[in-house]
Amino acid sequence: MAQAHLDIEAARRLTYYAAERWDSGAPLQDVILDVSTAKLHCTQAVVRVTQTVLHTAGGWGLTSELPAMRWAMDALVAPVTVGSVEIQQRAIARQLNLPVD
Repeated sequence: MAQAHLDIEAARRLTYYAAERWDSGAPLQDVILDVSTAKLHCTQAVVRVTQTVLHTAGGWGLTSELPAMRWAMDALVAPVTVGSVEIQQRAIARQLNLPVD
């Protein structure tokens, strides 16, 4: 649960930071890096946190009595609907002037 808390808090702070940079009128290239970083972390964090919840809840987490099953279904599609991990990694690499395949 400590790791889940860390993932959630980091996701929140990365998202707020990206929004603050956008609101402050930071250069677009910097904002793209901040947003891509936040999206990548949030996408990966939702999967990790959901796995932790399901693991902690055991078989009961897969029943309709808890919202964990819905969270698991949402977490599975997040890497596709939010922007694939690979796309976000490429966007970050481009903004850092790293070679992109």
